[in-house]
Amino acid sequence: MMEFGSRSGSYFALALFGSLFGLLGFGVSREIRLRRPGWRLWRTTLPGLFLFAGPITLIYGTALSGFYEAELRGDQIQLHYFLPGGVDVLSIEEISRIEAEPDMNCKGRWRLELYRRTGERYQSACYNRIRVQQARERLLSLRNAR
Repeated sequence: MMEFGSRSGSYFALALFGSLFGLLGFGVSREIRLRRPGWRLWRTTLPGLFLFAGPITLIYGTALSGFYEAELRGDQIQLHYFLPGGVDVLSIEEISRIEAEPDMNCKGRWRLELYRRTGERYQSACYNRIRVQQARERLLSLRNAR
């Protein structure tokens, strides 16, 4: 099992930022309702919803995206993602390229990138350079041994 990032840390970050942006969105919606009593509920709720959903979507789509675990099972690799139930299964023979690359969204962090022969790309979560490069070397040796 190769791990990339910390799921518990990611859950904590998502909960923390979700709470902060949720409170901000709630406060904005409440303030609009107080200043505009004649407005309908959806008109006052929509800005608060955007203040919550927008940043959370950006955080999830950049820093929290990618697989967190790569589990080797025979000649297959199971990629487990942040949300429970998110799994991709690849055979080692399908992988054409394995790269360790710095990530522009996570300063100082790297991602493992797996490319299928069909061109599909699978990225790990952001993690430290040494561990990502070790995982790359391990997968390369497994692929070349077959």
